[in-house]
Amino acid sequence: MTISAKQILSSGDFLRVEVLREEGEKRIQGNPFKWIRMPDGRVRLRRWNKKQQDAIRASESGDYFVVAMLGANQFGKSKWASADCVAKMCGIPISKWPELPDELKREHLGKDPKRIWAVTTTYAEASVSGQQSEMDELLPNCWIRRGTYQRDTGYSNRMVILHNGSEMRFKSSEQGKSQFEQVPVDRVWWDEIQDIPETFYTLTMARIVAKKGDYRVTGISASPWVIDRFIHRRLKPDDPDGTAKGVYTVCGQMRDNAALSKSAIEDIESHWPEDVKRLRSLGIPTLVEGLVYPGFGQHNTVQPFRIRFNWPPWSEKFDPTNVPAEKMRELAPWTPYEAIDPGFRNPYAVVFAAVNPDGNMYIYDELYEVGRSNEEMAEMILRKRARHGYEKPALAVIDVAAHFRDSRHPSSHRNQLFQAGITTVSRKLDKSSSRGKLQKWMKPAGFPGVRPRLYVFATCRHWLREVRVHRHKAPDDLTGQYLSDREAVIEADDHLLDATRYLVDYEPGYRPQSMPAPPANSMAWWATHREISASGSPMQLEVAGDTRKAEINKRHYAATEQLRKRHAAL
Repeated sequence: MTISAKQILSSGDFLRVEVLREEGEKRIQGNPFKWIRMPDGRVRLRRWNKKQQDAIRASESGDYFVVAMLGANQFGKSKWASADCVAKMCGIPISKWPELPDELKREHLGKDPKRIWAVTTTYAEASVSGQQSEMDELLPNCWIRRGTYQRDTGYSNRMVILHNGSEMRFKSSEQGKSQFEQVPVDRVWWDEIQDIPETFYTLTMARIVAKKGDYRVTGISASPWVIDRFIHRRLKPDDPDGTAKGVYTVCGQMRDNAALSKSAIEDIESHWPEDVKRLRSLGIPTLVEGLVYPGFGQHNTVQPFRIRFNWPPWSEKFDPTNVPAEKMRELAPWTPYEAIDPGFRNPYAVVFAAVNPDGNMYIYDELYEVGRSNEEMAEMILRKRARHGYEKPALAVIDVAAHFRDSRHPSSHRNQLFQAGITTVSRKLDKSSSRGKLQKWMKPAGFPGVRPRLYVFATCRHWLREVRVHRHKAPDDLTGQYLSDREAVIEADDHLLDATRYLVDYEPGYRPQSMPAPPANSMAWWATHREISASGSPMQLEVAGDTRKAEINKRHYAATEQLRKRHAAL
């Protein structure tokens, strides 16, 4: 049974506390791979959370040029990366650490020396208190040949060298590019990657490929190039062939750290605005600069609910003559719309939207497919319509370029869709003005009394991803301003957004749907039926002796009066 220090103190056994403390220190000094000191001062066996275990497996497999841990603060990114670098330096995989003896000695070191760079943004702050602190916690003193760590200044000469010849040099982007054009290295660990310019990353590739090395990356997904390379795993034209081994990215959130209690996390989150919470607690990739649609936020995202596209059938449960006007408005069917941005190598994007009686538009479903023909997409669209309960939308818009044919497509996208049962319309748009119109529909938060007109279901993950990463190009070097002209917008990650632009330009509105006919002989049915005499007066029928028609009119007037009283009561 483990007795905490607090329990011992309460019993007055202060000597026992000191013994436990000394024992814990001996264990950490003997084998810091096995033991770790917790924030409360206790020493326990080192354990890895599920996300760290995932990254360890990817690293030890040797299948990836880059293994990255991106996401929230304090979910174990730096502890994994520092351990992975130490494992490479000493030649002992992390998975073998539990098998090591309690007392590490020099002979346990591997014989193959490795050269590693640990790079971050600033030396005095990020490197000393971050990367170097983590390394000091892990490296046994008996393994270090050169390098003494001081809490305030870090390792002497900005490096640590082991007795097997392995070395780690600590660098920062503030040193300038010249410091990254030196000898080949076996690994570069990039920490706080979101704050490091992409040029530094590409500059070290030649150093890495020369020794068939690799990258380890930690940080948050808050810069465009980080999201491109490590979230979307795009290979850039300047990447050497060595990057073909690929990228393995582990994303996590603060709750993945078992050492943090739920109340502690909630307390931290309470001090953050929504965007910061998404980025630093939930680990969701979020750009805060250069976004094309910066006004879109949590106020535009809703949880899914059922949308009705038809009146319910007339029954005892649904009698429109006995339903208050407010309830009828809730039951009123919405107006369906569709928007299409065709593609083949690029994603084929379809947006399914609906406008409610208030004139607000909800994007409730999407299609996002690559390598699909128009016939296949038409079939998928028709299945979506059947699933959501409508036959045809009020309007289906498509990219104006879908009108054109080329050598690969003798028939246009629009014509092929028409032949498959999908009728569309289109018109030429000015990209800048249509983006501005879509932005107005999003209505940025912070305008009192102004509600957005556009909402998106949280299940439309591709649409939500695009709006969070679609951005302008880098700011101007001289002015530092983001350009807003057409050429300044990166034409990528915008397929569903483009489809939405096409639709918004048509100002989709609510189109009331006629009520279903009442069942025969019901009160509402009689209220719509009456007979008129040859003279044009319904009251002359009884005088003329036409009792059948007169009876019809009696029932008509009685039903009308009952409905009038019912509506007055409602």
